Amino acid sequence: MNRIFSGIRWMRDKWSEKDNGKFRYFLITYSVLFVFASIFIFLQFIIDSRTLIWNSDASGQYLPNLYELYTNIIDFFKGLFSGNFQSLPQYSYNAGLGTDISTKYFTGIWEYLGVLLGRRNIELTFSLIILIRLYLSGISFGIMAFYFKNERKYVIPGALLYAFNGFTLYYGVRHYMFLIPVVLLPILIVGTHMVLNHKSPILFIVAVFYQAWTEYYFLYMSSIFIALFVLVYWGVHRRKLVACVSDLGRFVGYYLLGCLMAAVSLATKIAKLLSSSRTGEGVLPAVNLFYYGKSWIITTLTRLFSPYTTSGYAQYYMLYAITPVIILALIVLFRTKGKSFLLLKILFIVSIILLFVPLGAYIFSGFNSLVNRWCYGFTLLLAYILTKTLPYFKEHCKLVCIIGAVISVVWGVVLLLSDSVRELSTCIGYIVWLITLILYFVINWLNKNIAHYTSIVLVSVVLLGNLIYNPICGKFASQFLETGQWTKAMDNSLYSAKNIIDDDSFYRIEAESIRQATANAQKIHDAKGVTLYDSVMDAELLKCSSELANSEQLTIGNFFGFNSRSVLDNLAGVKYFVTTSKYRSIPYGFKLMDRYKRDDGTQVLVYKNTKDVSLGKVYTETVRETEISNLSALEKQEILKDAVIVENAKLSMVDTKNVTSNIVELNYTVQSNSTKTFIKDGIINVNRADDYISLLFESPQYSEIYVSLEGISPDLVSNSSVSMGYKTKKAKGNIWLLNSQDKYKTENYQNYLFYIGSNYKNTLTKCKLSFLVPGEYSVSKISVYAVKRNIGTDKENESENRTYQEKVETDKISASIDTNEEGTLLLSIPYNKYWSVYIDGEKVETYVADYCWTGIDIGKGKHEILMKYSNRVCEVGAYISLSGIMMFLMFVVIRKTRNARNE
Repeated sequence: MNRIFSGIRWMRDKWSEKDNGKFRYFLITYSVLFVFASIFIFLQFIIDSRTLIWNSDASGQYLPNLYELYTNIIDFFKGLFSGNFQSLPQYSYNAGLGTDISTKYFTGIWEYLGVLLGRRNIELTFSLIILIRLYLSGISFGIMAFYFKNERKYVIPGALLYAFNGFTLYYGVRHYMFLIPVVLLPILIVGTHMVLNHKSPILFIVAVFYQAWTEYYFLYMSSIFIALFVLVYWGVHRRKLVACVSDLGRFVGYYLLGCLMAAVSLATKIAKLLSSSRTGEGVLPAVNLFYYGKSWIITTLTRLFSPYTTSGYAQYYMLYAITPVIILALIVLFRTKGKSFLLLKILFIVSIILLFVPLGAYIFSGFNSLVNRWCYGFTLLLAYILTKTLPYFKEHCKLVCIIGAVISVVWGVVLLLSDSVRELSTCIGYIVWLITLILYFVINWLNKNIAHYTSIVLVSVVLLGNLIYNPICGKFASQFLETGQWTKAMDNSLYSAKNIIDDDSFYRIEAESIRQATANAQKIHDAKGVTLYDSVMDAELLKCSSELANSEQLTIGNFFGFNSRSVLDNLAGVKYFVTTSKYRSIPYGFKLMDRYKRDDGTQVLVYKNTKDVSLGKVYTETVRETEISNLSALEKQEILKDAVIVENAKLSMVDTKNVTSNIVELNYTVQSNSTKTFIKDGIINVNRADDYISLLFESPQYSEIYVSLEGISPDLVSNSSVSMGYKTKKAKGNIWLLNSQDKYKTENYQNYLFYIGSNYKNTLTKCKLSFLVPGEYSVSKISVYAVKRNIGTDKENESENRTYQEKVETDKISASIDTNEEGTLLLSIPYNKYWSVYIDGEKVETYVADYCWTGIDIGKGKHEILMKYSNRVCEVGAYISLSGIMMFLMFVVIRKTRNARNE
């Protein structure tokens, strides 16, 4: 340790020979210690050759979005330099069934700079962005600490604590954009203080702008922190009412100017949110808003200083793996007097209340859930308390040692007597605390310089950080992908089948068993697929899945296709189905077209739809949505074959009884692999993990077979969602049964309809339903249906009244159609109010059809169809942002001119 500090001092002296600035010293020392700490904290990643790409959201969402952003930027500049200029696309045909991507452009500066490394180095780019933001969080803390005139030797420990803690190392590393507010909050605090003291507001305005531009959700949380800081500051300094009103007026003006500059981002993202699946009331866990319960309080207190990595805990509690040095700092804080210490005491007490009272999490989460994502602000407060109190550590040595000894005894007794608290991670936290206390005592006993307290913080930070990822505390590091693993997974995605498909028409590809890690792989292959993993998904798509009980719409953020249901595939324009197994549920009417081997040797089968599909088809029959609201999901699906469901039908109504006459409910018998696993009185009792029940039934020829589960719930089994598998001789798959407390559940989450294969001859079928978690599952009804099909006579096989000569361009689609009847042209483009449709040059009205698609009225004859996409909110927001930036520049010029005159 002494050698490390000696080397740091040598580098400092060499660099500071001409300039003895304290921030330069901090920058050198902090940078060296950051590298040292990072190596040891991420040692498991180095040993395992892992990236910082989390195998869930990062792999499934963030990297594909980043890849698409880079593709669009590269194509933009290629077109610009080649003279073929075209604007950045606002709509992506490769994101699910197609969606607006305007919001994806409003991201951080490091994401944009990453394009310089190229798309093939995107894994390295992503990991670097995370490390840079971790590094900058400590730098921004240093800026704040120096602004408030703290000595440089006390700033470094606080910077290390702020850069490395449970929030940044667990949550920030998994969700890299959550590190942006960690970097910006100290800057916002500095800007706020400058405004309060009538100094330049430029830093405050710029920080508000950048936070609003990148993540408005965290702007909301950071704004609450700023408001608390201002209120306490007014109180501590006994600000007069007139002065407070004046301060408030300036704050509101500067804050609004920053938001005005970011209006294009704010307006676009908020408009997207309001039209998405995220709107509506959230789901609150079974606690009241004023008391979590005894177990929650004990859990929080015992895990504040523990490298605990259970995802449920980290999601719910958020504040953990804090260096126990902060305990010493808090003892000193409440023994030290002064206005600055009083401000910190009040802020700490308020933060503790907000942490331990559910109402705090509810407010910070936007009144829709109980998640403590705001704890990055609490961590900043704790880090600054450490920096502020370090100069007084020696002064209160005796008291600190006495209280520390008492805490050690109580903590040890609790661990010894409580089985629920005594875990490996909490024991490790206790050991780190003992090491901290011993080091503190030794430093004071040897009368060492106060700067040696940095070593205590460094040791505890490195220990806790390393143990978060160390296998002895869990398998958290194994949740991150190895180097090259993401690129290989994308290259081997089934959407790569697009490379062997020679087809110029409009079509989509459906792939088997796509889950969230590869749900957006179609973006990498420029393929129009049917899967999407996105935090903000269009509400119409969610409604479609809910009405049709689509088992592939797991949550409001996951859409994994149509479960091979041929009617829905035809509506979506799915022409090709790709699988690695001949035992998958192949959509009815699809025939094997080609096969090839991937790089890993796996054989890929490509099936082609024998039915005609296209961008659009004219239907002559419609039915009002309200008139079929009482029908089952399968009956609604059958109506979609021959008619269009609209809110206000204008054409001839369809006979629903005739349309659904081909649905036959099949009788079945139940078997199980254990006498203790059975169905009785609306309860499925599962004795052991992977036990199963079997449904035996006769499947008629030329039919699709479906299993329907109505009102099924794992609430009696688990407080989280659980997996249920299904398997027949021809097909297999799994379904996530969502718990009622799952805040991401869909509206119709307890009803599942899934396709288990087709039959071209009469056969005896056995369908196994296996359950991963034992216990009792409530279920209202289990049904098996056969839907009779006849390819030769199905109306959907007719080629007339369909679009042809389809051409897809950036934010524009054109096609021709020759229809022999007037009716509704149903387009295989999800409804979005920003699409403008023209028939023969005349703009026509669009409306929602079949729950999520675009419908227009069309007359008989030959027509030219043109669709143009333009996000008007984004365009208006751009003009507002431009006006805001001009106002800001004028403000800066006027302020500088006025200051020059005064000087």
